[in-house]
Amino acid sequence: MLLDAVLDRLRPFFQSLDQPVYLVGGAARDKLLGRPCHDLDFVVPERAIKLAFQTADFLGLPAYVLDKERDTGRVVLPDGATLDFARFRGPDLEADLRDRDFTINAMALLATADDELIDPCDGRRDLELRLIRQTHSEAIAQDTVRALRAARQAAELEFAIDPQTAATVTAIAPQLVKASVERVRDELIKLLAGQRADRGVRLLWELGLLTALLPEIAALEPDRK
Repeated sequence: MLLDAVLDRLRPFFQSLDQPVYLVGGAARDKLLGRPCHDLDFVVPERAIKLAFQTADFLGLPAYVLDKERDTGRVVLPDGATLDFARFRGPDLEADLRDRDFTINAMALLATADDELIDPCDGRRDLELRLIRQTHSEAIAQDTVRALRAARQAAELEFAIDPQTAATVTAIAPQLVKASVERVRDELIKLLAGQRADRGVRLLWELGLLTALLPEIAALEPDRK
């Protein structure tokens, strides 16, 4: 089921709620880019798990708790796509968006009126510039797996990486060995399974990530003169 079809079906239900629902992250980004998206992320001020189950009931589909402590639930669509619902990361929507990885992933659309863009980090400008830029100077340091995500999304979207963000990625690269093995694996699999895996691997090499994660492969690169 495509993004617009899901939103059109859910909009009357969301309008009946006593709190706003926002489409965020990659789903908001891809809608602005006109790209297809099948996994949708929503945020709400509170009671996100409850809303996930209410949405599932409305659609006649299954749902389950993803993270009880962080108030996150998931609805599974028949084609395997997912709708994730989470409580704000912080006191309000702006704090939630500013806590995300890159500016192009730090935008929100009101789910009941998707022409209303909330964009505190100027992500739309970076979409136009085709640029991957961290939301703030500590965004990658706070979650080192974001360094891998920068390379993957730059390859996937055919975007450049902002020079300051690229320098941060390279500086953070040695710390990736301390990151969750499962999360690193998932990012690598996504990169290698993408249509532009060759560019992704090249970016891993150029940013120093390949040497940090797969030194055996990095060692195959001939010395540069």
